[in-house]
Amino acid sequence: MSLITPTVGRVLHFYPGPFPDPRMAIFGDQPMRADLCFVHNDNLVNVIVNDHAGTAFPMQKVQLVQDGEPNPGREHVIWMPYQVGQAKALASAGTTGAATSPATSSSTSPVVDHVAADSAAAASTTTAAADALAAAHADAANQGGADTVNANPGNAAANADNTAHAS
Repeated sequence: MSLITPTVGRVLHFYPGPFPDPRMAIFGDQPMRADLCFVHNDNLVNVIVNDHAGTAFPMQKVQLVQDGEPNPGREHVIWMPYQVGQAKALASAGTTGAATSPATSSSTSPVVDHVAADSAAAASTTTAAADALAAAHADAANQGGADTVNANPGNAAANADNTAHAS
C-alpha cells in the first residue's frame, strides 16, 4: 500500500490508547472523528478529536498509522476506509494529479496544490450549476412562464408561485 500523505483539514479515525483521557466519553469500540490540524511528518500529526459525545479534545503528536502497519498499542489515528480505498484505486490505475491527490503534484507547496485543486473543482461545479440554471430559464421562457426561475428546481411550489406572480 502506498503512503497517503497527511494534509491539514483531512478527517481521520482516532483510537484512544489503553489509558485515555478520563474526560473522554467512550461508548464501545467505534473510532472517534479526528480533524487534522498540523502535520509534523508523514507519521506524526496534531488533531482535534471529537469523543463519542461530541466533545472536542486537542491532541498533539499523535501517531498516524498507515494501512497495513501494525496497531501501536497506544493512541493513534488511521485513514478512513474510504480514503484507503481511493488511494488503492488511484495507485492501481496509475493516476496522478493535483485534483485527486495533491501529494503527487509537481508543485512543492501543498497549499498551492490544494488551491489549484479547489479552484478546478469550483470552476467545474460553477459551470454545471450555471448551465442548469440557464437551461431552467430557457425552459420557462419556452413555456411562456415566469421571468425568474427558482434556483432550486426541486421546489415545485416556489416555481409555481413565481409563475403565478409573473402574470
